[in-house]
Amino acid sequence: MLDKSIDAALMELRTRIVRGGLEGREHVEALLIARGVPLRRVSRQLVAIRLPRNHLRLMILAALRDGPMTGPAIAAIVIKWTPQIAPELVYFRAYSAVTRMRYAGLVEKDGKVWQVVKALLFVFALWQLFVFEASVYEGCYSSDRTGTQEKTGHRHSTS
Repeated sequence: MLDKSIDAALMELRTRIVRGGLEGREHVEALLIARGVPLRRVSRQLVAIRLPRNHLRLMILAALRDGPMTGPAIAAIVIKWTPQIAPELVYFRAYSAVTRMRYAGLVEKDGKVWQVVKALLFVFALWQLFVFEASVYEGCYSSDRTGTQEKTGHRHSTS
């Protein structure tokens, strides 16, 4: 077996041990050091998790709703909202999504900060009004464990 094949196999074994939380990491690292192979940082498993259609776009718009942000700030918020995706992937996904949104006319870049196009701010205002009205409406009803709804604030049941 070639030396580089052995080194690659040991590196793969180390990666699986680190990501899986298994035992024997010290032994594999000792073998790699003895062979003169530099130890690289092993990140979380880079799994290609597919988000629902336009989900990332909606997260970015929600992040930009509060005001202009830089690319890393947008990525930090998306990382916080999607813990199942490795942070290394989220930054590139978010930046490419923002760039596509720029070409679609949803956001604009002013220097190093991204901001929502002014026409969408009106849409956000309407959306917030709708969400507020829906939450007020839903607050009028309470659901019991059987799934039936009864109006609150009244002495009699609706059944």
